[in-house]
Amino acid sequence: MKKLMLIICCTLASNFSSYCQKQTVDTSNESLIMLYKLASQEFIGEKVVEFSAFDLYGNRFTTNDLNDKITFINFWFEACPPCLAEFEALNNLYEKYKCKEKFQFFSFTFETKEDAERVVKQHNLKFPVLLISYDSSKIMNFGQGFPLNMILNKEGKVNLISPGGPIAPKEAQEKFNILFKPSLDSLLQ
Repeated sequence: MKKLMLIICCTLASNFSSYCQKQTVDTSNESLIMLYKLASQEFIGEKVVEFSAFDLYGNRFTTNDLNDKITFINFWFEACPPCLAEFEALNNLYEKYKCKEKFQFFSFTFETKEDAERVVKQHNLKFPVLLISYDSSKIMNFGQGFPLNMILNKEGKVNLISPGGPIAPKEAQEKFNILFKPSLDSLLQ
């Protein structure tokens, strides 16, 4: 019986391997955009819950700060490999759009102020980091995990949302280039 099971398993594995080798994977930008946009679509058009948070310099930000601006929001924490992989892409995105009058960028973390300051210094983060509790971050990001990035329109409603991400910085940058930059360019025109 063991011999028969081993033969069946080997045959199935061989057939599956042959099948997989014959398949082609469409890695075009359109396919990647569709994959990134499929997750969390039920939150498009939703408003972010009310918040009040302080940045690392003691400046207070609230939900009212979302009015009349296109807002990019990011959620991260230090022990999250995809969060860390996005830091360079986040820096690049922030640097590209920070001078646009209608644009703002909020990056939320539940890290302590000391840990957040260390991460900002260690990774040379250029964008504003706001401190909130773990529970608040889970509510604000619709319970979609970390990292999570979203773009809000001028009414503070979700225009684009994308949870998760790759663990390689190069792939994270590609995701930002094909998903977030075109959306921001369109909204900021």
